[in-house]
Amino acid sequence: RTMNLLDQCLAPAYYVDQNKMTIIVLKMLNYSIEFGNSRFSPYAYCYYGFLLSFRGQFEQAYDLNKLGVKLADKLDDSYAKGRSYYLCGVIGISFKSITDYTNYFYKGYQYCIEIGCKERKCPEFISLSRKESATA
Repeated sequence: RTMNLLDQCLAPAYYVDQNKMTIIVLKMLNYSIEFGNSRFSPYAYCYYGFLLSFRGQFEQAYDLNKLGVKLADKLDDSYAKGRSYYLCGVIGISFKSITDYTNYFYKGYQYCIEIGCKERKCPEFISLSRKESATA
């Protein structure tokens, strides 16, 4: 329940106060380590990798994204897969082979569609949909 609340706060915090977003991600990681992984944990690992990429720590970001995706696969949860794959794709495209990471990006997109992210379940899907409609 706490992880769900923290998860729901991530997207608004990204736009309002990125320091608070960092605290939320770190709280999510701490809860995952202390109480065990949940469906929100893979995304927390990937998001922490996202934050590390801003600091130029690309290899660590890469490792955390791979961990998040691997955990999402292990949990076999479409919500976890959609968000983790998407973020892994976004980060990986920044500093790894674009062709390799485009697959992660689109897999995440497909998982988000599968669980109905159009209904505000995945902020990533909403931002991607807006970009697509703007280019159409």
